[in-house]
Amino acid sequence: MPATRIETRQGWIGGRRLEVIEAVQRALVEGLKIPDHDRCIRLVEYEPDTIISRGFRC
Repeated sequence: MPATRIETRQGWIGGRRLEVIEAVQRALVEGLKIPDHDRCIRLVEYEPDTIISRGFRC
């Protein structure tokens, strides 16, 4: 079972949290051929002032 963590800036995903998690699950099923019932996905959102990036937006 792959453990998958999605990390992003708070507010970027908005109300689409479940939609993003489901899209990642579909990619794991299609790309890695894991069983659909095999799920371990965690979505972590950080306050905007806790992420500093240069050259791209997190």
